[in-house]
Amino acid sequence: MKKPASKKSPRIKRWLKQAELTRQKGEQLYHQRFKQHLEPMHHGKIVCINCEAEDFIMGNTVLDALKKAEDKYPNAFFHIRRVGFPAVYSLNGVYDFEKV
Repeated sequence: MKKPASKKSPRIKRWLKQAELTRQKGEQLYHQRFKQHLEPMHHGKIVCINCEAEDFIMGNTVLDALKKAEDKYPNAFFHIRRVGFPAVYSLNGVYDFEKV
């Protein structure tokens, strides 16, 4: 028996597209505008980047940064990253500083 094709609703497709655009623009903004200013003084902090406003909000944890960001920009999408690292979290707990 053939399995039915998985269909995503138009709303989910729009949300996924917006999430991917936010990720791409957020990475671009981080590397082109924010990285050189943030990394020397705020290494390891969390930044929420509002791509439309081209602004960022910083916190010590994801929850802290996200609460601050949502207070300032209630209906925005955010790109979240850890300053100086390629990812916010590490699943295996090992980080190779030589590759950065």
